[in-house]
Amino acid sequence: TASAVTSFQSSKGLPSDGVVGPDTWQSLVGQGGNGGGHSLPIPRDTLGRGYYEAPHHDYPALDLPVGTGTPIYAVHSGVAHQVNNDRCGLGYSVEGDDGATYFYCHFSAHGVGSGTRVDAGTQIGLSGNTGNSTGPHLHFEITAGGAQRCPQAAMLAIYDGATPPAAGDLPTSGCIE
Repeated sequence: TASAVTSFQSSKGLPSDGVVGPDTWQSLVGQGGNGGGHSLPIPRDTLGRGYYEAPHHDYPALDLPVGTGTPIYAVHSGVAHQVNNDRCGLGYSVEGDDGATYFYCHFSAHGVGSGTRVDAGTQIGLSGNTGNSTGPHLHFEITAGGAQRCPQAAMLAIYDGATPPAAGDLPTSGCIE
């Protein structure tokens, strides 16, 4: 088993230590973990690649149409803070270790307490239709350097198993309809 794990890790560009840690597990189950401390926000097999490049309707963000109860994962490691307001409904802001803040909205249930340290790929809750929402989905935003950033390029890189651009390097425009 250790030999198979080491071989798998090597093929994915992960540290080849023979231990099935968070990044190896994410790669095995298809969350999009790529050894760079990143994960897709929903299970990989839930939506095709095209959903991650779709523009948001009026500001830098991403809406992923998923049914109520879909597991939602932290995209980057950091400290999670529960949100519960009219705009977002139930959700989280995660102060990422990279200096960016990741926002997740419209949950049906929180999964971790406020102030909880999370790793990329940690399930933080379940999708839903709370707050200012027209139907069940995950609303996802990245803020870095004092500006909202277009998350599409980062999500596509994670989906493809590549290292995503730094949050502060993501564009602030050109990602809306």
